[in-house]
Amino acid sequence: KDCPRPEGGGIAPALGGGSGAIRGWRPGDELGAARCMELPETFCCERMKADLAHQCDQHSDRKDCPDSVLTYSARTDSYGIMIRNGPNGSAQGSAYAISFCPFCGAALRDLSDQLFAELDAINPDWEWETVPVKYKSADWWREKGL
Repeated sequence: KDCPRPEGGGIAPALGGGSGAIRGWRPGDELGAARCMELPETFCCERMKADLAHQCDQHSDRKDCPDSVLTYSARTDSYGIMIRNGPNGSAQGSAYAISFCPFCGAALRDLSDQLFAELDAINPDWEWETVPVKYKSADWWREKGL
């Protein structure tokens, strides 16, 4: 099953071509664990690309596949290792943030601090439900050219 490209693009081509998305992606889904996950535009190494683009024939959801280890958040341009604390060892949306690629050692960026600083500048008492839509995706940092 192919996933739709979100408005404005931003999805790197999946391994082997295709629609440019991984199965199950949904706009606003931070971890993309059970759906198609928006991929970064570039990868530090082929192993990182292969892990993030992994599509399992036995599991329709990435969070249920033990071969899917890493996750990517387009919202903060950050990476993590899925925490498998759900039923039958599935990931439930939690991840350990990582600063370096576990395969090649390259530094990985994380714009979480910048995101929260922007939200605090808008309203120090912000709640996720009231955050402007652009901050719920990669739009905010892409607009800034980060």
